[in-house]
Amino acid sequence: MDQQFITTRIHEETYMMLGVAVLVGWLLYLLFRRFQVNAEARMKRTDAFNKLVEKFSTAKEFTEFLQTENGKKFIEDPLPKPPNPLGKVLRFLQAGVLFVMIGFAYWINAERLKSATDENYVHQMMDSNYWGTLAIFIGLGLIVVAGISFVLTRSWHLANGSTKN
Repeated sequence: MDQQFITTRIHEETYMMLGVAVLVGWLLYLLFRRFQVNAEARMKRTDAFNKLVEKFSTAKEFTEFLQTENGKKFIEDPLPKPPNPLGKVLRFLQAGVLFVMIGFAYWINAERLKSATDENYVHQMMDSNYWGTLAIFIGLGLIVVAGISFVLTRSWHLANGSTKN
């Protein structure tokens, strides 16, 4: 029975590590794909701007275009504005709260198993305590990062798009 428990435990840990590896790979794919899509959009916008400028044979034609309503709109906003940094702060805060809640769920599960005497339940309780503690500290770290980012964003005046000199 003890050998069967060890074999089962090894399989569980292998599947868990495989799941974590797949999750990390998927998150990295999403991150790089987002970067690639944003870079392609910037390149298309820049190419369109360059092609428009090339169509004008003289500076006079270009200045006449700039005096029209479409020309003013085009030159005022040649590239999209960067996203508000407070959105990223909010994502860190949301992830932190989620990790803290998952950690508390693990701790509640460990507390439920505390009175069990079976060796498997004792190991499961110890694992729940371990993963709960880890998740709570990761969550608290993310919340601290969100707080620091919020303070720096406000002190550097990045939330409204201006920068402090």
